[in-house]
Parts: sequence; C-alpha cells; structure tokens
Amino acid sequence: MNGSISVGDVVVCLVNDSLDLYAIGTVVAGAVGEFPLSNVTTVVGLARALEEGYRNRTPDERVWLSDGTASGYVKTTAPRSLFYL
Repeated sequence: MNGSISVGDVVVCLVNDSLDLYAIGTVVAGAVGEFPLSNVTTVVGLARALEEGYRNRTPDERVWLSDGTASGYVKTTAPRSLFYL
C-alpha cells in the first residue's frame, strides 16, 4: 500500500516477543519516527486483530499491519491474563 500513516488511521501491530498477540490502536498524532496511539487494545490472532482494526476505523481511515518487519514498532505490554507460561 502506498502512502503515509495519518492521524485517525488504525495500526495493527504484533506485540514484541509474542507469537500471536496483536495491539490495535488509532493514531492520534504524527511525528517522524513516532505515532502515539489511543484506544489501544490487544487480541490474540491475526484475523481477529485485523477484524478489530477495520471495525475501529471510519471509511476514510486506513488500517496498517506491522508484523515485526517494519522499521518502527508499537511500545506496549500485554495484559497479564494473555501471557503464556
């Protein structure tokens, strides 16, 4: 997909060091190398994460998937109930 991440777009990002935990959030400001997010939630499974991302956007907003190969990342922590032991 061509373009830049804009305010209001939804980001779906694989949580660092997890196998299948994704964070979903809406971009509230744009700065070089940094995208603060609001309404951040986490879900298990890529299909559910993308579904949630599309549900949280308006028709004019885009959904971006970051699977760990992007140059940036989302800093967040998983809820204790979703940690795998």
